[in-house]
Amino acid sequence: MCVPFNAQPPIDPIAGAALDAERHKLTSRDGTQFDTYAVRAANPTGVGVVVMPDVRGLFPFYEELAMRFAEHGMDSVAIDYFARTA
Repeated sequence: MCVPFNAQPPIDPIAGAALDAERHKLTSRDGTQFDTYAVRAANPTGVGVVVMPDVRGLFPFYEELAMRFAEHGMDSVAIDYFARTA
Protein backbone atom coordinates (compact mmCIF):
# COMPACT_ATOMS: atom_id res chain seq x y z
CA MET A 1 0.00 0.00 0.00
CA CYS A 2 1.21 3.55 -0.61
CA VAL A 3 0.97 6.05 2.21
CA PRO A 4 1.47 9.82 2.28
CA PHE A 5 5.10 10.78 2.93
CA ASN A 6 4.20 12.34 6.32
CA ALA A 7 1.93 9.47 7.48
CA GLN A 8 2.36 7.73 10.84
CA PRO A 9 1.73 4.02 11.50
CA PRO A 10 -1.71 3.26 12.96
CA ILE A 11 -0.13 1.57 15.99
CA ASP A 12 0.35 3.78 19.07
CA PRO A 13 3.98 4.10 20.27
CA ILE A 14 4.97 2.36 23.48
CA ALA A 15 7.80 4.18 25.24
CA GLY A 16 10.93 2.15 25.92
CA ALA A 17 9.84 -1.22 24.55
CA ALA A 18 12.34 -1.41 21.67
CA LEU A 19 15.90 -2.35 22.61
CA ASP A 20 17.74 -0.64 19.77
CA ALA A 21 17.48 0.41 16.14
CA GLU A 22 20.22 0.59 13.51
CA ARG A 23 20.55 1.67 9.91
CA HIS A 24 22.61 -0.57 7.65
CA LYS A 25 23.67 -0.55 4.02
CA LEU A 26 23.71 -3.87 2.24
CA THR A 27 25.53 -4.30 -1.05
CA SER A 28 24.39 -6.84 -3.64
CA ARG A 29 26.79 -8.79 -5.81
CA ASP A 30 26.36 -6.26 -8.65
CA GLY A 31 27.27 -3.35 -6.33
CA THR A 32 23.75 -1.99 -5.77
CA GLN A 33 23.35 -0.64 -2.24
CA PHE A 34 20.20 -1.13 -0.18
CA ASP A 35 19.25 0.72 3.00
CA THR A 36 17.84 -1.25 5.90
CA TYR A 37 16.49 -0.29 9.30
CA ALA A 38 16.68 -3.05 11.92
CA VAL A 39 14.98 -2.91 15.33
CA ARG A 40 15.33 -5.41 18.17
CA ALA A 41 12.53 -5.90 20.66
CA ALA A 42 13.30 -5.38 24.35
CA ASN A 43 11.13 -8.41 25.17
CA PRO A 44 11.28 -10.61 22.05
CA THR A 45 8.46 -13.05 21.38
CA GLY A 46 10.44 -15.08 18.85
CA VAL A 47 8.52 -13.50 15.96
CA GLY A 48 10.33 -11.57 13.24
CA VAL A 49 8.82 -9.12 10.76
CA VAL A 50 10.20 -7.87 7.43
CA VAL A 51 8.70 -4.53 6.38
CA MET A 52 8.84 -4.04 2.62
CA PRO A 53 8.24 -0.39 1.65
CA ASP A 54 6.42 0.76 -1.45
CA VAL A 55 8.20 1.90 -4.62
CA ARG A 56 9.26 5.20 -3.03
CA GLY A 57 11.76 3.40 -0.84
CA LEU A 58 12.55 3.46 2.85
CA PHE A 59 11.25 6.59 4.55
CA PRO A 60 10.15 7.47 8.12
CA PHE A 61 6.72 5.76 7.94
CA TYR A 62 8.33 2.37 7.37
CA GLU A 63 11.03 2.94 9.99
CA GLU A 64 8.32 3.88 12.51
CA LEU A 65 6.29 0.82 11.50
CA ALA A 66 9.31 -1.43 12.16
CA MET A 67 9.73 0.31 15.53
CA ARG A 68 6.08 -0.29 16.46
CA PHE A 69 6.43 -4.01 15.70
CA ALA A 70 9.54 -4.18 17.92
CA GLU A 71 7.69 -2.37 20.68
CA HIS A 72 5.15 -5.19 20.54
CA GLY A 73 7.84 -7.87 20.90
CA MET A 74 8.65 -8.61 17.26
CA ASP A 75 12.20 -8.07 16.01
CA SER A 76 11.83 -6.28 12.69
CA VAL A 77 13.72 -5.00 9.71
CA ALA A 78 12.58 -2.62 6.97
CA ILE A 79 14.49 -3.07 3.73
CA ASP A 80 14.52 -0.83 0.69
CA TYR A 81 14.51 -3.65 -1.84
CA PHE A 82 13.99 -1.18 -4.71
CA ALA A 83 17.26 0.59 -3.70
CA ARG A 84 15.58 4.00 -3.91
CA THR A 85 17.13 5.57 -0.82
CA ALA A 86 20.67 4.17 -0.70
